[in-house]
Amino acid sequence: MTKYALVGDVGGTNARLAMCAIASLENSPAKTY
Repeated sequence: MTKYALVGDVGGTNARLAMCAIASLENSPAKTY
């Protein structure tokens, strides 16, 4: 079972979020909201 961490950057006008596989440090494509 792969464990993931939610990583993000919240700015003044946008928030960017992505999932990161902890074991391999691979990131999913970031989503901007």
